[in-house]
Amino acid sequence: MPELTLFVSSDQGHSRSADGSAFTFPLTPALQIPYHKDGAVILSVTEVNVWYTSPNVSIAKANTKLRFAMVTKGLLYNSTAILEEHTINFAEGLYSLSNIRIEINNYCAGKAIPDTLLDVIGHTPTQTVELLWDVQASGYGCII
Repeated sequence: MPELTLFVSSDQGHSRSADGSAFTFPLTPALQIPYHKDGAVILSVTEVNVWYTSPNVSIAKANTKLRFAMVTKGLLYNSTAILEEHTINFAEGLYSLSNIRIEINNYCAGKAIPDTLLDVIGHTPTQTVELLWDVQASGYGCII
C-alpha cells in the first residue's frame, strides 16, 4: 500500500485566521487519490500533533476580568454588608489553571489579602473549573 508523509504547519499555511487556528495548505502537486472500481480507497491520518495556541482569555471573549468582593463588616441578608471590591485584570493569552492561580495569588499578595482567599480547581472528567473561596481567609465572606 503506498504511503505519503506530509509535514504541515500553519506557519506555511495560507488564508490563516487571526489567531492561527484555521488555515489552508495547498499541496503542489495536488494530492491524487486513485479510483479503485472493486474496493474502497482508504485515506487516513495515522499521527498528528496539534498545539492549541489561541487565547482562552481575551477581550473578544469578554473574560479578562475576575471581580470579587470581600465582606469586611455586616451581613448580606439584611443589607448591612460593607464590601471591599476587587478586580483582577488578565492580559490576553493562553492560561492554564496554574497560571490563573498565580495571577490570583500575585494580586492578593499586592493587596495584602490572604493568598488562600480564592483558588481554581480543575475537574477533569467534566472539563469544568471550580472557583473556591476560603471562608476563614475572607473574614465575613466573599462574593464572586
